[in-house]
Amino acid sequence: MKITASQLRKIVQEELDPVSSEGPDTWTFAATAEEEAHKVNDQTQSPLKLVTDQKFWEDQGVVTGEDLARTILASSYSDSYKELNGIRPRWIKFSEMSPREIQKMLTNLNAEAERKDAEDEKWDRERADIEASTAAAAAAEAEEEAMKIPEPGEEFPSLQGMGRRPRKMRESGANISRESLRAMIIEIMGEI
Repeated sequence: MKITASQLRKIVQEELDPVSSEGPDTWTFAATAEEEAHKVNDQTQSPLKLVTDQKFWEDQGVVTGEDLARTILASSYSDSYKELNGIRPRWIKFSEMSPREIQKMLTNLNAEAERKDAEDEKWDRERADIEASTAAAAAAEAEEEAMKIPEPGEEFPSLQGMGRRPRKMRESGANISRESLRAMIIEIMGEI
């Protein structure tokens, strides 16, 4: 099962939020990182579990439960900061901070991320509205331009004189009277 960084951060945040909202007695840590890892694993419903080997944590420079909490919070803060700003906050000295201070920074960073997400959504909606109105204006302008170009035969009326005479006779310039037409018909009929 793959878990993204944001999902992991959310799991850690959910685990730490109840702790941060409770009184100061909840900020107690186990004596060793191994005991703290067992405690965190027991408290979380996550399929991800922390390593519970003290030697592993000591190799990482984490000895006490407070060190483990600081490491987890610092990692969460660093990941969140990078996701939000594109760089890791390497100038922050997490080793000199308490877990409570890091938690407060993480809470503020998450609030900033939510504000930025809301602002981005607002800009996306405005951009979509502008693009839609621009496309509609371009389509209307294209239709108007197409209407300016006459279709073949559209420049002349299809019928002339109360709709009795086809326009082709008018276009040819022939002025034929009834008598002339009769004479032509009789002449053609006589030849047959």
